[in-house]
Amino acid sequence: LFKKTKCKFMKRYFMDLAIDDVSLKELRSMVENFFIKKEKKCFATVGPEFIIKAWEEPIFRSILQQFDFLVCDGVGLKILGGFKNKITGFDFVNILFSYSAKNNKNIYLVGGEQEIMNKAADKIKKDFAGIHIVGHSVAQNFEDQHNRAGLVYQDVFKNKKLIEDINTTGAEIL
Repeated sequence: LFKKTKCKFMKRYFMDLAIDDVSLKELRSMVENFFIKKEKKCFATVGPEFIIKAWEEPIFRSILQQFDFLVCDGVGLKILGGFKNKITGFDFVNILFSYSAKNNKNIYLVGGEQEIMNKAADKIKKDFAGIHIVGHSVAQNFEDQHNRAGLVYQDVFKNKKLIEDINTTGAEIL
């Protein structure tokens, strides 16, 4: 199930998903370096629910396989996979939002329901002084709760109007 690769940090393969074993400090450094180099990267925190969904739905697995980095997010996955590190989605967005607020990076939020998006944007602005949320949009077809993670990702890349809207905002973080 798992195999080691030669790179700066450990990468473990689980059900055709390459999951990176990085510390919070390493991830923070990686994010900063990507911004400095102006590299676009796609990250996801992967917990057991993502593993199960990837097992059951090949399209979801193929979406995750397109991401540049997947990090372990779950105690069970950490123990089962022998990961040294676990980074929650909360920890990861805190890295992004903190960096963004300190370095004047523009953020565009994509999510589910409008009311929740509005509350999230207000909370982020309150918690991260100086943050620039340049826009937010709800994902289409979000009513199917079972498939929402895959649908959100698909919507962002298939919805030409949404892509146009995001591009006009100057967003650097999505």
